[in-house]
Amino acid sequence: MGPMHGKALATDLHIVLENAAAGFAKPNILDVKLGARLWDDDSQPAKRARLDDVAMKSTSGSLGFRIAGMKMWRRRGGENMDKGKAEVCEYDESSGYTSYNKLYGRNFTAENVHEGFAEYLGLDEASKSGGAGADVETGAQELLAFFASEVRGIQEVLEKEESRMYSASILFVYEGDPEAYEATKAKLADEATRVEDGVNEEDDAEGDDDEEQGPKLATVKMIDFAHARWTPGDGPDENALQGVRSTAKILEELTVRVGGT
Repeated sequence: MGPMHGKALATDLHIVLENAAAGFAKPNILDVKLGARLWDDDSQPAKRARLDDVAMKSTSGSLGFRIAGMKMWRRRGGENMDKGKAEVCEYDESSGYTSYNKLYGRNFTAENVHEGFAEYLGLDEASKSGGAGADVETGAQELLAFFASEVRGIQEVLEKEESRMYSASILFVYEGDPEAYEATKAKLADEATRVEDGVNEEDDAEGDDDEEQGPKLATVKMIDFAHARWTPGDGPDENALQGVRSTAKILEELTVRVGGT
């Protein structure tokens, strides 16, 4: 948002920005763009045509969502990166992150888009890592079950609301550092046990406001509401809901698939 140069806004509404990656040592991030229709009513014809073309040639048209981008941290990345992916991803040696651009998700079809989620969760690496693969798959199954539950929660909310949102996204984040992941998992389990045993109940009540600042294993957020509005009387947003339902279904199918291996 640009500077207002001291000009007051004639509204009582406020926007509070949140860093969705806060609380993670090495956040792995996936952006899933919702909707088969990606343009708002005030979009120009040229923009509508361009976005319709993107939808038609990607899973946006067939499933109501597409993978819009991804950022992955791995201790070993550049030296193992598939050379065939050079057009869609780039490894930064200084940070250890591999960034996947918008072209990455546009290459998937309804039949193979689950491979993008599998790569996000490191399942592609697990298949190559021998004995270490079992640990990766266990963590992936935990994350998949959590992600699927959160997306179904988003579905339940949207089915009860009358709204329209175009080019909104679901943002997935999880701890990409295996050591930090296990340390956080142990810490959260210990805190849960202490609360169940009645320890630190007062501290727990006082610390509610700081909950989002603590270490996290994973989180799911709805983002990008530049083209969103309430539409009383028009029913739920089936355009966005198609993508939400498709995403949840793929996550649930992957959960079962990983659990069965």
